[in-house]
Amino acid sequence: MEKIVEKDELQKFIDKSEDPHWWRNIVDDLNNKSVRLSRGDLEMILRIRKGKVAHKDFDINKNYHELFPNVINPHPFQSNEPKRRFIPSKWERLKV
Repeated sequence: MEKIVEKDELQKFIDKSEDPHWWRNIVDDLNNKSVRLSRGDLEMILRIRKGKVAHKDFDINKNYHELFPNVINPHPFQSNEPKRRFIPSKWERLKV
């Protein structure tokens, strides 16, 4: 398989001046091709860089409710219990 010949700086400058979308072109080393990224590809890259899911229609929490249909609060220590419940009362303190 023949490798794509890398262009010199003058040829790169000419390509940039002739093509307004030169920044969308990337080199695919695995398939040995020059590829132009589409708008969808660019949006996917931006979503990944922001730390989101690559595909905008994918819902991360979709299967969570199917796995735990009857669970209201999966974390038992998130309820707002009063602090006095954990502190021993005056009479309990005297017994100790």
